[in-house]
Amino acid sequence: MVKRKHMRRSLLLTSAIVALAFLPVMQAQADFILWDHERLDVNSPHARGTTLDRSRARVQFGGRVQEFRAYDGSIVLLESGGEIDYLSFYDDSTAVISDGCLTRVSAYGRAMVFVAGGTLDSLSACDTSTVSFYAREFQLGPGLTLDGDRLLGTGVLCGAWGYGTRWTVEIKKNDPTATIRLVPELATSSALALGGLGLLCRRRRTGRRREGLRPPGVRRRADLLRVSCFGIRICPHRPSPGYSR
Repeated sequence: MVKRKHMRRSLLLTSAIVALAFLPVMQAQADFILWDHERLDVNSPHARGTTLDRSRARVQFGGRVQEFRAYDGSIVLLESGGEIDYLSFYDDSTAVISDGCLTRVSAYGRAMVFVAGGTLDSLSACDTSTVSFYAREFQLGPGLTLDGDRLLGTGVLCGAWGYGTRWTVEIKKNDPTATIRLVPELATSSALALGGLGLLCRRRRTGRRREGLRPPGVRRRADLLRVSCFGIRICPHRPSPGYSR
């Protein structure tokens, strides 16, 4: 009898250990879709994430999304400790990257991306999207040129954020209709800018949406036909440009 109880306890303990071992895998397979004005703080692993309309997702410490897609006027915030493997933006969506780790970013339609910290491996700016880098200095690799503050061509872009951390990103695609801006900032101004990255100014936009880019099976709600865009306006004192080759 005692031996049977001992075996039962051993089996229960083994089952618990196996369940705990597979728990992170189960959590990583969870997906989320945000609509309307829904808000979500992502602080755990997810396989996929989708934001639509005026929803907002904040990827924080401990949060990781393997594939993230943003549509319409939705907002994605990436903060310290957050990770996104692949991030794509469509329509009038907005990304605010103040820290964290990004592997690959693609911007389509009239999407807007603001980068002022963290790590980013590769960037593709397509259609009429706009990507703005806020940093203390920039270094242009072969194939990259500047027209004012607009970056032209493809290649490797390096620099240092306002708080001194070095970074490197490969510009894989830069459509002639897209805009990649390099905005040099003083260290103190960049610190203030980073603190204000979460404050978004709403702007109205009109125009037709890019149909066909919506994920399969996801339809627009009838009461959400208005188009809006969220952007950031950062206006610190601007020093002389810190570009170098």
